[in-house]
Amino acid sequence: MREVFEVHVSSHANDIQAFLPITPYQLLDMLEQLRLQPDESPSVDIHECKEPFESLRAAMHCDCSLKEINDLATLLSPLDEEGQIAFAGLVKMESDKMEGPVPVGKLVDLAYSVDCCDVHPGVASYEELGRFYVEQGLYPELKSIPEENLPLLDYKRIGEKFSKEEGGVLVSGGYVLQTSDLKQAPQTLDPKPRKPEYAILMKVSQAGRTAQLPLPASPHAMDYVLDAIGARDWSGVSLECQDCAATPLIPFLGGEDNIAHINRLAGMLAEMDDKQFTKFKAVLDATENYSVLGATHLATTLDEYILTPQHLTARDFARDSICASMGEAATAKLCPFVQLEMYGVELMEEQGCALTDYGMVSREDGQCLKTSLSPSDSVQGGMTMM
Repeated sequence: MREVFEVHVSSHANDIQAFLPITPYQLLDMLEQLRLQPDESPSVDIHECKEPFESLRAAMHCDCSLKEINDLATLLSPLDEEGQIAFAGLVKMESDKMEGPVPVGKLVDLAYSVDCCDVHPGVASYEELGRFYVEQGLYPELKSIPEENLPLLDYKRIGEKFSKEEGGVLVSGGYVLQTSDLKQAPQTLDPKPRKPEYAILMKVSQAGRTAQLPLPASPHAMDYVLDAIGARDWSGVSLECQDCAATPLIPFLGGEDNIAHINRLAGMLAEMDDKQFTKFKAVLDATENYSVLGATHLATTLDEYILTPQHLTARDFARDSICASMGEAATAKLCPFVQLEMYGVELMEEQGCALTDYGMVSREDGQCLKTSLSPSDSVQGGMTMM
């Protein structure tokens, strides 16, 4: 997806730089990493609006939720040039009406309503607008004027007249006229991020036909998607991951992967409770087993790993280690004289630990974390080819 916003999102415990839009699971993952307190909402600062939406920041009310700004980015990202012009026109109309910045929730509805407009790309002035209406025969009173007299017309005045009567606006890129009532985007009806019904969402395509396949899926549902793209079987079908509950896997699923393997992994992810799932993501990051076979193997061997969620930095680990042997009072006196970062890093190397965004990961047996996994290990775990 094309980047629309660069944002800084922060909480009492953490802060994250992100480029929006992000997927539903990436949004939930970000909120988890922020470690929000029960009644806490993250602070969102829009650092930059990307091209071609640079001018949007001046027109938008910056007091918004993370979900709202991501909903807006999700709608703006795929717009073509005509859609971008339509959105700019709707924003100008709304801004003129409100005489000030437009709430992000309203901007989401405007982005969802770009097909409620007629757009005339390339019209940059009232004079050009007037010429357009005359040349298209849209000004009936002038049809009887000889062609040689047309250059004598005041096209600017004609353009201004039509714009005022229609309520259309000139924006960078063209002229925009709203032709039907605005729509309310479905996202605005649910203000809180929700867990999607799928564990993995795949885009499948063949010969120019595409469909979405939510996983885990039954054989019947998978056959239905094959029919939708006109394929007889999965050989030759292009696979691309659009979203995944384990967000680090998104860039790695698809391509030459077997759809049965991906579906089995999706089934395993769907069965995990929240605690198991956080541990799975942490171990996945620590071991870097991002293949579908490697991730499936990790899902079956989670009991071999330990996640310590309170250890987010080497300093955290060093201080807790000292406290475990000396007690809190002695630790408080000693820590100002200890290079906790260096000591923590040394302890992690000795004990084979790794820091992730979800906490520190180590193995139950004390061995170093694996960073690779042969496909045969996963196949022996019970995977079968489709």
